Amino acid sequence: MNWQSLPRLHWLVGTTALLSLTACGDDPLDQDGDTPEPLVCDTQTYATAVRDAAEPTSEDIYTGLWAITPSNPKLIWNETRTAVRMVTWTTANG
Repeated sequence: MNWQSLPRLHWLVGTTALLSLTACGDDPLDQDGDTPEPLVCDTQTYATAVRDAAEPTSEDIYTGLWAITPSNPKLIWNETRTAVRMVTWTTANG
């Protein structure tokens, strides 16, 4: 690994750690509104995800990302070109 790939690796690790937080949330209430449902992500699950993100494998790296630049015709910008329309899929329930 050369020094030029280090910023990309740090970005990947940081992004993966932040995305792992999307499964951790508040205690949602049951249908009756009284009893909280069990958490989707607990402290141990979060710690495991952070350790996993710190050591990415070739299977963890996705190379099909789009650059968020004004010259990218695949993006949908707002009228003032200060925000981009985005969506995220997750397999977490909750």
